[in-house]
Amino acid sequence: CYQAPVNADNVDGLTVSGNVFRDCAAYAIGNHCANPVILSNHFFTQGDCIADGSFNLADVILLQKWLLTDPDTELADWRSGDLDEDGKLMGELPDKDIPRIQMLDGGTGLNFEQLFGDMLTKANHSGKGTAAFRNVLNNFFQPDSLETSEERELYDWLCSQLRALIPEMTAPGCYPPGMMFGSTCDPETVNNVGQALGHEARAYGVHVLLGTPNINLHRDLRAGRLFEGYSEDPYLISQLAPELVRGVQSQGVAANVKHFAANNQETNRQGINEIIPERALRELYLPGFEACVKAGCATAMAAYNQINGVPCTENNWLLTDLLHDEWGFDGLVMSDWYAVCHPAAAVNAGCDVNMPGPVA
Repeated sequence: CYQAPVNADNVDGLTVSGNVFRDCAAYAIGNHCANPVILSNHFFTQGDCIADGSFNLADVILLQKWLLTDPDTELADWRSGDLDEDGKLMGELPDKDIPRIQMLDGGTGLNFEQLFGDMLTKANHSGKGTAAFRNVLNNFFQPDSLETSEERELYDWLCSQLRALIPEMTAPGCYPPGMMFGSTCDPETVNNVGQALGHEARAYGVHVLLGTPNINLHRDLRAGRLFEGYSEDPYLISQLAPELVRGVQSQGVAANVKHFAANNQETNRQGINEIIPERALRELYLPGFEACVKAGCATAMAAYNQINGVPCTENNWLLTDLLHDEWGFDGLVMSDWYAVCHPAAAVNAGCDVNMPGPVA
């Protein structure tokens, strides 16, 4: 996985127990296979994994890149592995026949700013972040509004990239946020929207659709992400959110439940220590996540906050004892962006992927 590289400088505290190193063992066992691809607690050959030139759902999501056990894999491959500065790409290893994994925020539809940014980064294009890029983004489906040659050239380049994915250049949809799903009280509607989101994501080459769903409780009206959540009612969330998971994944795209767990306010969101009794966690903050896990959600995102003094990304009880052992989650756990401060502690706790990349 795209974890902090294992080397003498940051291995302190890293143990050889737990699911991550079982995957290392799986790679060693599977090394007699041609082009083995490592999945969480599994391994498959390339022939098993790849159809029509693209990974299927399990291959994309459960991919565990613990190829550092292979002496032919250089640490440099992991440090520079084609990772976008915004962290939306997981790097490819061409010599191992491992393609990049495209992640994208998409709970309400495809985010063109991220998608175009990833395209520009992949091509080392200088247009990302420029005023021309902003104007092209704002007027992409109104190209007559573009004024400068720089804008038109960038527009033509982005169009060429999109046509490779969507020859007809169909505009993506704009879908309801979680708060509106909660207002429907209708699981079938949520499932239908999930199917539409997954269908578009797959058409645009997205493997992991982040925030499908975001199910943190409505606890503070000032929370800037409040509209993404479903409700203040854990029962209602548990009935609706799994349908988004099923809908998205029915299209061969990985769903992503976040932010695990209790990341319910915007004030001090990235470091607050929330003191929550276990009974309150189980009755209020966790039922929606458990329901999504039982629905087969392929990935989960560990949150920024601490719970009872322990960061979620380093919380062994949360990520291993509860998520994996009690609920039976067999997917991939990623961190929220820059939420890992101590890589060894995060690995040992069960955080498989440090996004957007390794930290010292």
